[in-house]
Amino acid sequence: MVLVLLMAFVLNIYGWSAVPIMKESLPYTTNKSQELKTDSAKINQIKMLSSLSAAKYGEIKGKKLNALQRLAFNLSKQRMRSLLKQLSAEPNILSKISWLLKGVLLGPIALAIGYLIFKDEDRELIKWIWFGCIGFAIIAAIILLA
Repeated sequence: MVLVLLMAFVLNIYGWSAVPIMKESLPYTTNKSQELKTDSAKINQIKMLSSLSAAKYGEIKGKKLNALQRLAFNLSKQRMRSLLKQLSAEPNILSKISWLLKGVLLGPIALAIGYLIFKDEDRELIKWIWFGCIGFAIIAAIILLA
């Protein structure tokens, strides 16, 4: 247990500094109010770095990486890959169907929830809530006219 804590401490102090290019190349900030920047040059740099191996990065840097630096580089690669997935994330069919059903069952309430929860990037899901809301209106009209 002590060894794990010591490794975490050393990794935070020494390991992340093994990848100095990463600080300027990551298009996110620690401030949650700021949005992800989609600058294509930075995204291309992240794609290039996330495809490198630790040995190849050591060659580019000019010296062989030690174990902590390799570990730090591999963890940074995983973080970069997850960031790239976030930037290119599209809603899947299951989430579209679930929000369609919520729109059918809840109607305008689901629409209000959708506009409160989703940001501009998730307009695709709000479109499916609108479809569900139209279905809600049709069902309500059928029930009222019957």
